[in-house]
Amino acid sequence: MERFYFITYDYSKSGVPAYLEAGLYDKFINKEEYIKNTPLPSYDAKFTPEWRRTSMLNDSLQMPSKLYLINKHRKIDFDIYAKEGGFIISNDFKKIIDSFGHPKYISSPLEIRTREGVCNANKEYWYIKIIEPSPCVDFTYSKVKIHDNTKMNVQPRIDEYLGELYLKSDLFMSKDCFFIDNVYLNMYLFCNGDTYDKIMNSKIRTIKLLEIETFFEYLNVTKRKIKLIVK
Repeated sequence: MERFYFITYDYSKSGVPAYLEAGLYDKFINKEEYIKNTPLPSYDAKFTPEWRRTSMLNDSLQMPSKLYLINKHRKIDFDIYAKEGGFIISNDFKKIIDSFGHPKYISSPLEIRTREGVCNANKEYWYIKIIEPSPCVDFTYSKVKIHDNTKMNVQPRIDEYLGELYLKSDLFMSKDCFFIDNVYLNMYLFCNGDTYDKIMNSKIRTIKLLEIETFFEYLNVTKRKIKLIVK
């Protein structure tokens, strides 16, 4: 039987913050330009570049030639972290997913800097945005309450889980690493057993790979008796 996992961070490791206090920029911004204690960029729609807009993701979208993660941490040493509708990944992790079947993504090389301009990472990083999500949720069998936003020409959004959420295993089989466009699932990447084995046998040590059936338990929403099932 095929194995499936979700990929998350290991907060017990040095350099893996429980909350990433950082902002993504297409240029370095001096500390003096920051609003006091606010590391995040402005999100005024008039000045939001296309690469920040989730609704604009497609093959024609051009990512910046370089991005900066300006952060307030002593050290950055993770291999994957969800950020602003995309993922920050190390070059080591990128090599692994690129060696398998993976969803299409657009990317920019990412420089890690403190607000003083000091590099506080020993790894090379990329910022990626998935432009080929996997429509894995089987709404026919899932016991969920669905918000009807089909008029907006987007995938139905789940407002409330009532018991069981089914995922289509045949769609899982088409990719070794995949991304699910769903309000609860889109901050994670998922993978099969081959990718799991590759990561576990690599030098990457800041990632947790947990069985997909334990996903909602990991999110600490067990009071709602949610079960994620691969059909």
